[in-house]
This record gives sequence, C-alpha cells and structure tokens, in this order.
Amino acid sequence: MMTKVLTGKATSGGILAENSSRGLRGSKEVGEPAATTSFAPLLSPVGPEEPERESPAFNSASAPPPLNCESSALDALARMPTPRMPVPQSEQPFRESAPADLHTPYGATESLPVASIGAREVLSRTAEKTRQGAGTCVGRAFPGVNIRIIPVTDGPITSINDTQALPPGEIGEIVVHSPSVTREYFRRPEATAAAKIPDGDSFWHRIGDVGYLDEEGLLWFCGRKAHIVSPASGPLYSVCCEAIFEAAPWVYRAALVGVGTRGSQTPVMIIEPERPDSGRQLQVVGSVPQRITHHPRAGELPHLAATSPLTKCITRFLMIDSMPVDTRHNVKIHRESLAAWADKKLNAESPGPQSEP
Repeated sequence: MMTKVLTGKATSGGILAENSSRGLRGSKEVGEPAATTSFAPLLSPVGPEEPERESPAFNSASAPPPLNCESSALDALARMPTPRMPVPQSEQPFRESAPADLHTPYGATESLPVASIGAREVLSRTAEKTRQGAGTCVGRAFPGVNIRIIPVTDGPITSINDTQALPPGEIGEIVVHSPSVTREYFRRPEATAAAKIPDGDSFWHRIGDVGYLDEEGLLWFCGRKAHIVSPASGPLYSVCCEAIFEAAPWVYRAALVGVGTRGSQTPVMIIEPERPDSGRQLQVVGSVPQRITHHPRAGELPHLAATSPLTKCITRFLMIDSMPVDTRHNVKIHRESLAAWADKKLNAESPGPQSEP
C-alpha cells in the first residue's frame, strides 16, 4: 500500500483538517456537517491497483510538506480527525500545541461512525487512566448510534434477545446498532452469521473488539477479542496490559501474546525498545522478527509487571527489534505471527529464569 499526499479531497482513512474560518466552530455536535467545509492537505492510502494521476499533489517535488504543529497554516483549523487509529501518547506535544482539536473516530467499516473523542479531553481526563491500564477511551456514541457491551461469545448469536447488556465498567464484547450498520457480507453467509446479530428487521454488528462503557457513557477499548490471552488466572486484555509497559520511557511499544492452550496459556509480553537514533526498520507480516538478546534495561520488565494487578501474572518477556505490523496500518501489530514466533523461542529454550534477557 502506497501513501500519497492529496489536496482538496476527503477520503476515508486520511487525516482530514477542517477549516474553522468556514464556520465549523459553530457545529454543535462532533461530526455534524457544516454548511461549507474545506480540507487542508491530507494523507490517504492509495492502492497499487489505482493508476497514477496527473496532479502536482503526486509530484514529490511540488507536493505540500507534512503538517507542522507550529505552522501558521494550522491556525484556522478547528478539528482534525485521525481515522483508523488513536493518536498515540507519544504525540502529546503535537496535541498540546496544535490549535485544532484532534478527534479520533472509532468504528468498523461495517458500522461507521460509532464514537469519537477529542485530544484535549483525552489529555485532561483519560490519558492517565490509560497509562494505568484502563484501556483507551474512544469517546461517546454519535447521535443515532447505540452501543452495548455483552458477554464475550465465540459462536454466532441468533437474536439480540439472547444476550444481556453488561453493567458499566465490566469488560465484554462491543456491539453496535445504527442506521449505518450493514446487513450482511456479500455471498458470505458464515461471516454474516458470525458478525451480525438480528434484532427484528435490523442488525447489531459485532465489531470484534472488547471494552466497556463507564458511568458517563464513554466507551473504552481494551483490545481485539481475538487477542485476549487466557491463562488459568483469568483473561488478560492486550491494550490494558500493554499500557503498563508502554508507560516506561524506554519502551517504544509492547505486545501481549499467549503461548499454549486457551485457559492455560502462558502470557508473554514482547517489548520493542526505543532507539537513541530514532531509526526504525518497518517489519510487515511475513518478515521474521529479530530478537534482542541483550538490553541494559531488560531486568526492569518483571518489576514493571509487578506494579499493576493487571500484569503481575506476566513473568515471561521477549525483546524484539521491530514489531510485525499490518501492511496498511503501522499501528496494528500482528499478534498472531508474534505468538507463533514467541512459542518457538520459548520452546527452544531450556528451563531457566522467568525473565528473558
């Protein structure tokens, strides 16, 4: 997947910059359409099957430079949506200095939009909870969207009446109902049955994520259902556990995987450390991760795990040069391939210390 710089066009998955001089500050709801909208330069993925277009925007010599939070061109911006991923905590300086409020819409292709939250609210209210393992707050539901948290279920659900809504604060599977929820996958009845819950003449969509609603109705994302690690002590949720380690300034990112049979898995925390020179090799799915066998701060990992009741049962650690990621989204770590890699590494070792060097 290539990345192109576009101008004057709004495409899904890009970074859209709304211009407040066109009247957007008067909008009452996040996502409410304004009378007139203009877009600053944005990044959008262009598939390899899409032909090159004759436009100065696709000419590296004349393409507009990347957005800079100190640029006067941003002074008039009111909002900047960042679809497909939450703005990471590492971008806090940008979020604090940018005149526009960065909004992170949450949802799935089959149910967009679901919820949204602004960076200013994240910094002032939810970021510290995220660092402590509460999950990532993805905001409030858009008007007309109903969010429900139900017990995690692997098989199809034939009716919404066969489920129960979990109380605030209890982690479960996220399902949504709105006019934009799709009814089916084209000629894929098994996939439709797995992802859709009938409700009369309409459907609820099972996003495939786990999370919870808090007392204020804010939705918190705790990871993918497929990425739940299941040791004998109970389920571990990837986003919640990884945050405990990512709070350490020397950790670039972390990934929790499970080795073994569900219900008795060994949780393994895989760490990608920061690099002094900021140089980083992008690993895509299919590439072989390179293990780091010696790191001066590796001994801190058991102590980090012990600081939280969420991670105190994690005693196996591996360090890696670069995480394998989805070819389209660098933010999406491919935990399935990591789990297979970790299984091979741990099985190849003789019994020894619980902390990996």
